[in-house]
Formats: sequence, structure tokens, C-alpha cells
Amino acid sequence: MSTLLDFKAHTSSIEHLISSTNPSSILLCGDYNLPLIKWSKSNQGLFASGTMSNTSTHLVDSFSYYNFYQLNQVPNARGCLLDLVFSSFVTPTVQLANTPIVSPDSYHPPLFVSFPFPTPITAQDTHEYRDYKSADYKSMLRYLGSFDWENTFSLYSVDDSAVVFNDALLSSIHKFVPIKVFSPSKFPKWTSTILKNLIITKKKAHAVYKRTKSISDYLVFSEYRAKCKRQSKVDYSAHIRHTEEALSSSPSKFWKFVNNLKQKPPIPSSLHLELHQNKEIAKSENPML
Repeated sequence: MSTLLDFKAHTSSIEHLISSTNPSSILLCGDYNLPLIKWSKSNQGLFASGTMSNTSTHLVDSFSYYNFYQLNQVPNARGCLLDLVFSSFVTPTVQLANTPIVSPDSYHPPLFVSFPFPTPITAQDTHEYRDYKSADYKSMLRYLGSFDWENTFSLYSVDDSAVVFNDALLSSIHKFVPIKVFSPSKFPKWTSTILKNLIITKKKAHAVYKRTKSISDYLVFSEYRAKCKRQSKVDYSAHIRHTEEALSSSPSKFWKFVNNLKQKPPIPSSLHLELHQNKEIAKSENPML
């Protein structure tokens, strides 16, 4: 039987993996051995009822923060759910497997999990750019005005004069338009500034607690973690509301959203396990494979 400390170590490792890798989609399966909990599959989030313990309460609170769903509704022989399937999307489905790979266990029925991968969004790499909004245009004008253009142009043809002026213009851009570095944000697009600051503060508080192992430092970290969870729900709900309003009021945004969903992922959308000539063969639905 796993203890509360085991569950805290587990959720802490999941938190570390998510913050360090920033995955686009998550599927988490395992035997959590919580027979007294009833899980409700809902588009609104993670809901649990029944006889709640400290371990189950901690698990629900932690996974609710990451907007996980519990998708398995296939009970075992005793009518309990021991094997749980958590996902960051509600689209995966869980069914009783018709062709189990090993002999079924009455406590752990074989499951068939269908996980359609969402269309990946190509992340923009870090790159440099000229920040024209922060350019020193007064100095640029003085620099360009320091040339005697009338006498300069009189010495050259029209084409050569254009080259001379272009060189001076590029030189002024090089001198007075600063270069900045663009880096894609590690936070989801719906994260508010308030939540970003809370997450940063929470990570600092967690580092302090890891170093000191003090109860008071843990309480500070726990308080900021709770604030992050509450603010995350507020920000995500606001994002969904604004997205729905934009889709209904702007046809162009709606069709852009639909077209993004139609794009083919780089891997097959689903896999099936079939038995052929006493061999287990994973056959892809993608005819190109």
C-alpha cells in the first residue's frame, strides 16, 4: 500500500517532468490502488467522490492543477477502478480489450486505450530581430542629415545614387535599431502574468523547502502551490470563454481553427493489435507504413 509520502513523491516527479519538458500532450496510466474512489468522466475537469483519504485528496488536487482527466470507467471483477488513465485531453477513450496480451487478472482487466495525438504546433526557435519600436529615430535622422546629399547625388548616376543612399540607410539601421532575442514562452498561451509570477515564486519556495526541509518553508511552498492551482483554473476558464467568443464572432478564426484540426500528425492517429499466424502484429491504419 502506497503512503502519502509515496503519492507526494509521484506527483512531484510528474510536476518536474511537465515543467522541464513542457509536453504538448500527456497520457499517464497506472495502478493507483484507490478502490473506494469513484471517478467521474467530465469535460469540466477531474472529479472524484466516495471515501476520500489524504492520498486520494492529494492526487486529485495535484492532477486537477494540470487539468488532467481520468478516463478509465472499466471496473474490475469487484466493481472497483484500480487502474487509472489520466490525460491532458478528454479525447482519448478507454475500453475493455478484446484481445489481451497476457492472461487477464480479475483485479486488473485488460484495457484498450485509444489516444489520438493532437496536431502538433511547430514551436518557433529562438532568433534575433531588429526592434524598430525601440529604435533611436532622432539620432538616425541626425545621422542621415549629416550627409550632403545634393552634392553626393550630383557625382553619381541615378542607380549609383540609390546604392549610396541604401548603404547609408542600412548603416543607420545598424547603428540605431537595437537587436533583441526572441524566445518562445515556456508557459501555455492562456497563462496570465499573475499566474506566471506565482509559478516562479512557487518554484523558488520549493527550492528553499528542498534545501531546508523545514515545516515552515513547506507551508510557504504549499500556500503558493494552492494559489497557482486556483489562478490556473481562473486563467484557463477565461481562455476557453474568450476562445469560444472569438470563434463565434470571427468566421476567419473559426476556419483557421478547423483547418488546424485537419492537419495530419507526423505519426499514425491510432494503432491496432491483431493476431496473425500465432504472431502479434501491430498494424498501423496509415496505408503508407
